[in-house]
Amino acid sequence: MPFDDPAAILSILSAMLTPAILISACATLAISTSTRLIRAIERVRELTRLIETHIRGQGALSDERLALLFRQLEMVARRVTLLQRALALLYMTLALFVSTSIAIAAVQLVETNTNWLPLLLGVIGAVLFLITCWLLILETRIALATNRLELNFALKLGAEYVPEDLRRRMQKGK
Repeated sequence: MPFDDPAAILSILSAMLTPAILISACATLAISTSTRLIRAIERVRELTRLIETHIRGQGALSDERLALLFRQLEMVARRVTLLQRALALLYMTLALFVSTSIAIAAVQLVETNTNWLPLLLGVIGAVLFLITCWLLILETRIALATNRLELNFALKLGAEYVPEDLRRRMQKGK
């Protein structure tokens, strides 16, 4: 490849930058997933503290509330596992997209018949990105189910204080 041809050099650089959009999307999702993981871990610690306080006799929880806490702990533990897997996949995806960018340059510089390499790396990265998104969808569903459990418990607990019109609206929404 002639390196004195500015158009050819710009073409290579442009092709190398194409995966940058995917790299940016992965990085943004990795930050968001890290935040979600931190919050889920904090929730595990909070639930564990509440359960431990009750078991040591320093807190008075009803059997129903204690059962709810154990159920939530189980669900949040599943969330943590999904988030850890998603984060690991995101890091692998980032590595593949960066590798795709490097492979695009290498294929052009070396002028070999390995044009398939950047495509393969990019496709594998895209598949991992898709799997990550599915894991995050599953985690979100579990998070919503956990919140629904808490909300239903709170509504049941405070049912006698809920105004009648609000109670009717809530029952229609079920």
